[in-house]
Amino acid sequence: MPGQYLPFVMLDQAVRSGQSTTRQTLGCDIWAHFRKAEASEGLLFSEVLKKSTARMAKALVDASGYDWSWVRTVVDVGGSKGAFLSSVLLKVPSAKGILLDLPEIVSEAPAYLQARGVADRVQCVGGDFLSSMPFGDCYLVKHILLNWSDEQCLRILQLIHDAMDPAGRVLVVEELVDNARLNVREQIQDISLLVLTDGGRLRTLAEHKALLGRAGFTLTSVLKSQSCILEATKAPP
Repeated sequence: MPGQYLPFVMLDQAVRSGQSTTRQTLGCDIWAHFRKAEASEGLLFSEVLKKSTARMAKALVDASGYDWSWVRTVVDVGGSKGAFLSSVLLKVPSAKGILLDLPEIVSEAPAYLQARGVADRVQCVGGDFLSSMPFGDCYLVKHILLNWSDEQCLRILQLIHDAMDPAGRVLVVEELVDNARLNVREQIQDISLLVLTDGGRLRTLAEHKALLGRAGFTLTSVLKSQSCILEATKAPP
């Protein structure tokens, strides 16, 4: 997967400048590289995401102890082939789902959703979550924000805020870190985000809370599982 590794040839420059090196090594950002028609890496990246999410989904949906009974229309933002979404729908048989990801990614989703037994309840929407957001009352944002700068995260959250049912909730799933005490794995992940993305990074609880607040949300709960689930609702006007 060259798109994952070539930018690290210029790791020293990325660390000194604080800027991604993907454009110098690949000619574009990492997401545009994945979208290239001749690059199979985008589908491979999506497959990796699907498998990692499938392993985590049971803990997120069941072991976290979160009450999903209120959910009616779930929007999985950047949800790849719908591993997390399908787990929620299996937990709440009355709910409907919307899977939002790039067209070339969601085109691969129906077979997976059929195998999970939820295809008849899912609308697959090919789109860009930095441009538009479908209506729903529950938004799943799993391991999305760490890939983007604060400004881009704010854009994603504001689009969700504007599209969301007034009584809805957004569920942000991320690892929360203590910037003063990053372990070795977190340090490696943070450096990888620096090299590969434009401003992506691991964030603390306070940083996530601040982003949610700037987008018009109020953080209402934090549940710890394999990753943390941050629940937020629309802040009072």
